[in-house]
Amino acid sequence: MSADKLTPKQTAFVKSYCRLGGMNATQAAIAAGYSGHGKGAGAAVSASRMLQLPHILQAIREETERTLRAGVALGAQVLDELARGAVSESVRLQAAQALLDRGGMQLANLSEHHVIVEDKRTDAELRCRVEELARELGLAAKVIPGELVDLPTLQSEGPGCKDGYKATQSNKQPI
Repeated sequence: MSADKLTPKQTAFVKSYCRLGGMNATQAAIAAGYSGHGKGAGAAVSASRMLQLPHILQAIREETERTLRAGVALGAQVLDELARGAVSESVRLQAAQALLDRGGMQLANLSEHHVIVEDKRTDAELRCRVEELARELGLAAKVIPGELVDLPTLQSEGPGCKDGYKATQSNKQPI
């Protein structure tokens, strides 16, 4: 802070003003020892005048920067504690990532990939595979009631069918 340009009361005002987050200059002036009552509402007038002085504004900027730098160290300490001791693996990973990011060592960004799997098997081959799996797993066929429609009869011995087992499609199918 430009301590050589400030009186002890002005220094106290700057520190109080920054501690209060710049929200109440009158309260900062009262805390610094300026009169809270009297002619011209003392502290309010003093606060207003001080906030117009360039050396006071410079001191406020410097004090704010100093406070923020101290906060950065505290933030880094908290991130370090989380990265080392958080119970959740996700929290540890996020804290470690934040520490690396702030240190200029960004991890590779995650990318999203979309994969489309196209099954080129025919309906008959798929039906045959479903029937094979049902046999292997000992599952009984369930019929879902519905309206029946005429479809062409299909008999095939697909590549997935073993032991000459044939997948058949009757001419009536539920829809």
